[in-house]
Amino acid sequence: MYNYGQIKANDANSSNEQFRERNLSFKTTLNEGAAILDFNFFDYKINGGNRRFTPYLFGGVGFVNFKPSVKYDGEKYRLDYLSTEGQPNGYRNTVITIPFGGGLKYNYKDTWSIFSELGYRTAFTDYLDDVSGVYPSNQVLVGNPPLNLSDPSLNQTGVPSTQRGDFRKRDTYLFVSVGISFTFVSSKCYSF
Repeated sequence: MYNYGQIKANDANSSNEQFRERNLSFKTTLNEGAAILDFNFFDYKINGGNRRFTPYLFGGVGFVNFKPSVKYDGEKYRLDYLSTEGQPNGYRNTVITIPFGGGLKYNYKDTWSIFSELGYRTAFTDYLDDVSGVYPSNQVLVGNPPLNLSDPSLNQTGVPSTQRGDFRKRDTYLFVSVGISFTFVSSKCYSF
């Protein structure tokens, strides 16, 4: 399975005053691939049968490639290139994910089906938004754009070594999908 999506946020739009003062923002493109197993609640059969509709649960393992960026003074910057938390080696842009969720599917013609699903993902990184650890010391960041992108608050309120993100070590995200699927090999699904 392949999914493409974007996640974005802007502290300036937050109802939390501390977030508005922090003033971070990002936009991340997600390219995701996964191997998924479905559990159908009904005796669902492709290409006919008496059950052409079923709710289902799914789970699997996959990967996501992500590229966090931000616009600053009219110019786009890739945040992962700038080490905004002072990381000496940056971070990986492709990581493992654990997708799981549920949905509904309907076999409408031969080996063609339509589906709607809600899928939750846990990513083995805390950098989908380029915010994970602590504020670096100003000496670590060279030049104005990296310093201003690490701490874009109007008063540079980020104190070195204080928390920049939250305490969780893995980011999560959701996909809401509606789609069409084609089954290459048709066989009866297992039922309990």
